[in-house]
Amino acid sequence: MRSIAINSLGEMFLNKQVVGGTVCLNDIGLPKKVVTSRRKDHQAKVAKAVAQAIDRQIDASFTLAESYLVRSVLEKQAVNDSRFRVYACTEKGKLVTVLATEFIFFVDDKEAKDAIYKTAKEVVAKPETMREDKHTDKSRPETQKHWNYGPNHGRMERQVQFIWNVTALTVNQIKAFIEDLKQETHAIWDKYGVGVL
Repeated sequence: MRSIAINSLGEMFLNKQVVGGTVCLNDIGLPKKVVTSRRKDHQAKVAKAVAQAIDRQIDASFTLAESYLVRSVLEKQAVNDSRFRVYACTEKGKLVTVLATEFIFFVDDKEAKDAIYKTAKEVVAKPETMREDKHTDKSRPETQKHWNYGPNHGRMERQVQFIWNVTALTVNQIKAFIEDLKQETHAIWDKYGVGVL
């Protein structure tokens, strides 16, 4: 069975092997002065050449039906920011597009756990534990230090992602959905949100 995955950076995997999503700028057929230029017309040429290179990678690696789905996922990744990201994986033989946002809390903090899992129910998200360890993630939005520095440093942490299947949604529908989710997860995001790629 062919297994397809597309991470939040747009890298495409077929049967766990990277098959596309990265382009060497030396190989796109444009002079170095165009590739390194800040001129808008040069940047547009580079963007077009990169898009064409990725299209070739898609065509070489995926069937016609798969390539349509892969392009759909890459288009939806325009919504990716530090709070929400889109990626895709094969589930039961079908490529599904997923929207995700992440939270982190101390395992022994019952109040945090209850708040996060209660919110997951309210927003009809599937909560998945990504990692449970000490110091699971050092990143925080708006350049804040890692949230557990200080007297609580060293306690066991759990990193959880909320996921929603957005395969059937358009980019604009996903954007609108994200705006609603920002409001509905605001309280826990301020306390436990983790910036993502």
